[in-house]
Amino acid sequence: MLELKELYKTFNPGTINAKTALNGLSLTLNDGDFVTVIG
Repeated sequence: MLELKELYKTFNPGTINAKTALNGLSLTLNDGDFVTVIG
């Protein structure tokens, strides 16, 4: 099992170009799960 909790990622933090990519992402994957991330 893989478990991710409360992930945050911001590119160029503290600037006018700051872009939030992840804002509190949580994910649980069980054995045998198949996941594709696009984007």
